[in-house]
Amino acid sequence: MSEKVLFVDDSLQLLSAIKRRLRKDLDLHLAEDAATALEMMQTQGPFAVLVTDQNMPCIDGITLMEISMKAAPDTIRILMTGQDDPGITLDAVNRAHVYAVLKKPCSPESVLRVVSGAIERFKSKNSEQEILAQTLLGTVEAVVGTLGTSGPTARKVSSMRKCASKLASHFKEIEPWQLDLAVMLTPLVHASLPPEIRQKTEANAALTAEETSLLERAPQTVHDRLQPIPHLASVAEALLYINRGYDGSGFPRNGKKGPEIPLLGRILKIVADLTTALLTDGTPRSLSEGFSIMRRNEKLYDALLLERCRQYLTETSVTDTAPHYHAVDVNPNSLADGDIIDGDVRTVYGGLVLKAGPVVTTALLQKLKHVHREQGLAGPIRVLRQVLDTAPAMAPSQSHP
Repeated sequence: MSEKVLFVDDSLQLLSAIKRRLRKDLDLHLAEDAATALEMMQTQGPFAVLVTDQNMPCIDGITLMEISMKAAPDTIRILMTGQDDPGITLDAVNRAHVYAVLKKPCSPESVLRVVSGAIERFKSKNSEQEILAQTLLGTVEAVVGTLGTSGPTARKVSSMRKCASKLASHFKEIEPWQLDLAVMLTPLVHASLPPEIRQKTEANAALTAEETSLLERAPQTVHDRLQPIPHLASVAEALLYINRGYDGSGFPRNGKKGPEIPLLGRILKIVADLTTALLTDGTPRSLSEGFSIMRRNEKLYDALLLERCRQYLTETSVTDTAPHYHAVDVNPNSLADGDIIDGDVRTVYGGLVLKAGPVVTTALLQKLKHVHREQGLAGPIRVLRQVLDTAPAMAPSQSHP
């Protein structure tokens, strides 16, 4: 089994026996106390299973599992105890949602049997989550595709998704698919506005007091629509706080501030504002310049989180130069994830398949390939393709012949 299992016990003798008897059957990791275990879960996780003794100094087993639930909610928890006290079992179930309670002393065979069952539970749980995530992503892609987002909006969402993808793996407290969904749903905030207000905001025209109020409340409208949908509550809350500063400024009024704002929301705001800084006015900017612009309004962001994002993005970026989009004509078979459709897509017989605007996602790419196989797509197809280079690129509107 490749899934990692963390055993925690202050008895070195027991840990040694566990390692000796089970190391051939399990990917074992051992900790002598709760503090070490918590650090290992942060630096060496994720762990499929946490097995901990109850009676340990400073932090007992149930408290350890209760704390670990926040950082590693998917880890399956097993408690070992030498006390014959039904109250401990009840406490473990209520506070830490344990999978099983093992009565010490217990044979290595019984430990292996229970842990193996917990690993299977972990695999099943994660498989269900993966299916759920893919289903939600596919549904959201379809919904967002119906919005008819314009080229600039599509470019921003595409850039945000790539930025979010680089960041997500560094934050174990959030699910990557949740951040991706939140990014993909950001156009809903703009789409929820009346057409006349959308036109004014796109033209940077002055708004009336009533229109400004509607603009400010747009994230609340999206939140209220998404929040009741199963598994989207955290995404809805992140979108609610996309215009809320870390210092408490912005919308929602009298809402959360500082660390009370959910981590997913704080990351989403950094991703959205950074992308805006990089793409505003079609002027190519480096990541360093983008973060410099954001630091001018540093009270709007969690300073430590902003610095972490800067480090993660600059370390994983191919170059420190912001992405540019070049208009290119491609064969239907050469379409790729991340391309932005910049011209209507039609069949060889002239039938309209897709209007200009959407970002090519995996789901959309499969659909277009299917249409091409069945009916044939007329080529070439004009797309905006993102490239990373050090030479200044023309704005997409300038690159048309």
